[in-house]
Amino acid sequence: MKTPQVIPLITALLACFAIAQSARAVTPEPDGGDANGIATEEQTAVPGLSTGTENGAIGQQQAKENHPNHRVININVTELIPRPCGLEVVELRGQLHLSFGVVEQQGVRVVEPKNIQVEAFSGTGKSIGRKYEAGRVKVSSVKTRKLNGLGVGKFPLEVHVTGRPKPQGDPNPTKVVPFRLVYREVLYEWGPDNKVTRLVPGSPEVLCGH
Repeated sequence: MKTPQVIPLITALLACFAIAQSARAVTPEPDGGDANGIATEEQTAVPGLSTGTENGAIGQQQAKENHPNHRVININVTELIPRPCGLEVVELRGQLHLSFGVVEQQGVRVVEPKNIQVEAFSGTGKSIGRKYEAGRVKVSSVKTRKLNGLGVGKFPLEVHVTGRPKPQGDPNPTKVVPFRLVYREVLYEWGPDNKVTRLVPGSPEVLCGH
């Protein structure tokens, strides 16, 4: 539980994200170290994506599955695929496993997502039963802010999903349906030991195209 002194600091740090930062590359470093007052930003697509086919746990983010720098976002989405990709309602289930690590920028170490995997993913169309598969996971514009050993970060996250052709019962059996499951903003916080203490994903959206 945060003390009353820490909560205003975290709120102030989040407010600092309104300030634009220059894009910079980062280099992975081992955990450790501490410094004050730096903002970083990067453009990257996260490697190491894997997918599964079994049904995953459904619901809110489950604390029992989370470790300090390994966090889980549960996918539980029923949404209409917008035009022109399609007009079918899809059910998407699964998990996003996020691994965080320490990177160094100008001699200051900050915590950023290093790897994201999709596990136990399943997608099904409600009308004709088309099956949907998870593909690439993309993270861009990672922004971090650190002050007095405490840090906050945010980034958008999207999962590319494809509906494969269905040979029977589909009015357009050769059509491949691409769309994205998008979290416009995932917020996280970390402490002086460079361990993530909190992860807050925004509400997911279904957008047309990859």
